Amino acid sequence: MRVFKTRRFANDARAAEISNDELYRVAMRWASEGVCGNALDAGVVKARLRNGDFRALLVEKEEVWIIFAYLFDKQDEKNVGPKALKGFKKLAKDLKGLPKKGIGDHIAGRCLSGDLRKMTKPVVVSKAAAKPGRKAAIKTTDASSRTRIARVRNRSCVDESEALTAIHEIAKDMHVAGGINKRTMREYDELCVPTVPKYTKTAIIKIRKSVHVSQGVLAAYLNTSASTVQKWEAGTKRPSGAAAKLLQVIEKHGLAVLA
Repeated sequence: MRVFKTRRFANDARAAEISNDELYRVAMRWASEGVCGNALDAGVVKARLRNGDFRALLVEKEEVWIIFAYLFDKQDEKNVGPKALKGFKKLAKDLKGLPKKGIGDHIAGRCLSGDLRKMTKPVVVSKAAAKPGRKAAIKTTDASSRTRIARVRNRSCVDESEALTAIHEIAKDMHVAGGINKRTMREYDELCVPTVPKYTKTAIIKIRKSVHVSQGVLAAYLNTSASTVQKWEAGTKRPSGAAAKLLQVIEKHGLAVLA
């Protein structure tokens, strides 16, 4: 059994201080005993990490390989949306189509961050931690690491747009490496376009306050009237089409991208 993680997952796991040893142990327990996780669909597993503080979405080919694909904070299975689940299910199906020895040759060098079987090390307890009355040194993290940790912890459920981006990244690298054909890649292109949310009045107010602007200023960025934004926030109307898409962009990237 070979165990991999995507490069995106590797960065998030490093930020959340989840070790390769834990990932490999969880994967092996799932493969051998069916514990530490729940099967969401064919080839898609939600696993528990860090004593249940985090969840990971895995795609697997039974008795051949497991890939850690997406990391988020703990939450219920219901928060894995149908579109994201469909994407991971398709990914699992296409990965199963690769030959046993082909995963390393086709995609591991491009979109995966090494074989965990070769990267795991015995856990060493520091001398300071082993002696009673003494505390081990606390590992410090830089600003970029703290930002990554916050980003992962803010995923109280599967962020569909980020999950679809992760799926598309793997598919794109598989395509470049020759693992999938152009037709299959086009299917991923269509599938991984994020669904525009149906914004409630509370969500719109939250977005506007997060970028610190008035209703009039937000209306100007959205190329609509202040009265329209007022109706959105009162709940008498809802944004649709281009306006809803622009709200989604602002929610994710702020106003700077529209300036």
